[in-house]
Amino acid sequence: PVTLGQILTFASGVDTIPPLVFSHRPGTEFLHVEHGNRCIFPEANTCEVILRLPVHPTYNIFVEYMESGIL
Repeated sequence: PVTLGQILTFASGVDTIPPLVFSHRPGTEFLHVEHGNRCIFPEANTCEVILRLPVHPTYNIFVEYMESGIL
């Protein structure tokens, strides 16, 4: 299973929270189907510390692609 530390590293590019915190407030966005294009893996903007999560029909499929994308 993916740990919170691995998610932090994936989303921010660092494995610990900086002493003076992040310059941007961390955020989450959801990747929906757009123009027939479906994103299946998570994405991150490490400069702005944004984790983009794919939308899947079931929790099990979501977990499978999250683990594959982060690990």
